[in-house]
Amino acid sequence: MSHSSELSCLHQKHYGALKMSENYLKLSELMAYLKLGRSSIYRRIEDGSLPKPIKPGRLSRFKQSEVLEALSRMETRRDN
Repeated sequence: MSHSSELSCLHQKHYGALKMSENYLKLSELMAYLKLGRSSIYRRIEDGSLPKPIKPGRLSRFKQSEVLEALSRMETRRDN
């Protein structure tokens, strides 16, 4: 299963039929998908491996498209 379809399934599980032009992931969803802890996620944000979250108020939301781009870049670096 591709990154995109896995994240879409995860998003649908939590948000059901909610339709948005852009999917956003909660930190807990990103942690579950990547199987990383909070500090590991934020360490990768600081080193530029993962995108910074959008902060609506005190919440953190990650744009699914930016996460997928970051994972794609990591795969490219690994394969070269």
